Amino acid sequence: MKNLILFTVLILNLVSVTFAQEKPLDLVNQLPHIFIKICDAKNDEVQSYGKILEDFKKRVNSSLDSLALLKIKAQKSANINPKSNTTSHNKELDLVKSKISTRDFSVEFDKALNNEAEKLKSKKIEDITIKMGETSDYAVMEKLLDEINQAALEYCNSSSPKFIELLIQQRAVLETDIANIVKASDLKQQIECDVLDYTYFTELSYETAYIYILDHLKYMTFLLGLAPGNE
Repeated sequence: MKNLILFTVLILNLVSVTFAQEKPLDLVNQLPHIFIKICDAKNDEVQSYGKILEDFKKRVNSSLDSLALLKIKAQKSANINPKSNTTSHNKELDLVKSKISTRDFSVEFDKALNNEAEKLKSKKIEDITIKMGETSDYAVMEKLLDEINQAALEYCNSSSPKFIELLIQQRAVLETDIANIVKASDLKQQIECDVLDYTYFTELSYETAYIYILDHLKYMTFLLGLAPGNE
């Protein structure tokens, strides 16, 4: 038991060194390009790009997950400070938050995907699938498969321009806001340290920024679903 306690203490003391936290700004600057030519891409190109996205998401998730032990270390000596005064920090926090975009991209992305073109594509594919179940003629099935691919291509050509436009806009907002997102988290942490006597760690101010980056990567991955070869 004594050895276990010593090991735990050692881990907590070294956690900030053991996990190299990537700075959010660096991650934003290294984000993969937006796959603009998604409708013309071949399957191997889509798969290769998907691998790049997955590897990048693993990097961000690794940095996010490694904050867990650091949080434990920061909060292990929690104690309410009755003399804390966070007025100045709160004022600065309000100012910084006012500079961060409140645009809800999730609603816009949803509309870009779930539109009339998507309903038409789904109906066409459903009808074609029924026809495929009614024939055993290989030549007919080949023709029907081509029709499915054509329906998927039409949907991609119809929906991807708006989706790509939103990705470009979201990327621009992220690039503009990332410093203030980190600053706002940093001020919140300073307030918690003042009030609850937590130990301050710069890296803990990266958490919200990591989540914003992962959200952008999520929609970049959604774009791959528009590729005709994914049907």
